Amino acid sequence: MNIVYVAHPYRGDEAGNRERVGEIMRELNKDFPEVLFLSPIHAFGWLGDDHDRALALCRRLLAMADEIWLFGDWRHSEGCLMERDEAKKLGIEICAPMRLM
Repeated sequence: MNIVYVAHPYRGDEAGNRERVGEIMRELNKDFPEVLFLSPIHAFGWLGDDHDRALALCRRLLAMADEIWLFGDWRHSEGCLMERDEAKKLGIEICAPMRLM
C-alpha cells in the first residue's frame, strides 16, 4: 500500500485550512481507496502554536511516506516548502496535483 503525505498550508486560517484538507482527504480516499493518505494538519493540529515541534513531527511522519502531494497555496507556505525540501532530501516522490487545489 502506497503511503502519501498530504501537504497543505495551515497557519493564517487554521480552522479553514483544516476543513479544506478534510475535504481533500475525503475526496482522495474516494478516488484512491488503495492508498493510505496522511494529513499532518489533522495529526498535529492539536499542538497549536508549537510550530517548531509540529514541523519536527511532520518531518518524522514524512519519512514514513512513499510520496508527498502538495495542495492549496503551498508555494507561499513556509511549512509546505520545508516539507517539499525534506521530501527531496529523502528521495520521496513529489506531486502537486492540479485538482483539489
